[in-house]
Amino acid sequence: MSDSDTIAEAEKAKLLGNEKMKEADYIAAAEQFSKATELDSTNHVFYSNRSAAFLLQGMHVEALADAEKCIELNPSWGKGYARKGEVLEAMQEFTKAQEAYRKAKELGHASSEPNIKALKPTAFLDRANW
Repeated sequence: MSDSDTIAEAEKAKLLGNEKMKEADYIAAAEQFSKATELDSTNHVFYSNRSAAFLLQGMHVEALADAEKCIELNPSWGKGYARKGEVLEAMQEFTKAQEAYRKAKELGHASSEPNIKALKPTAFLDRANW
């Protein structure tokens, strides 16, 4: 298989994963995103998507690892930091989540607001800075 064929197969797996996400079949979505990463381990979007699928399954450690891999591959992509913030927030690591959200916002990611409803009322995030 040529490099362009491999990349095309990886994109196809990503699209199938996206469809599974829409259907709320997060296990199948993660499997498709895993296939995409196996075919093209340099595409940060595949790791971001799989991070979301893992997060929605409650697989926080795996979701965080993929968010961090996404950032490693493309540190200037704000969505990677937003994804990391979502995972850290779910893990109740509020200070670290806040740092990730701020970095996402700094890089221009439009939806880098924390999920305020998910935060405990005692969380010490300075919401005025969002």
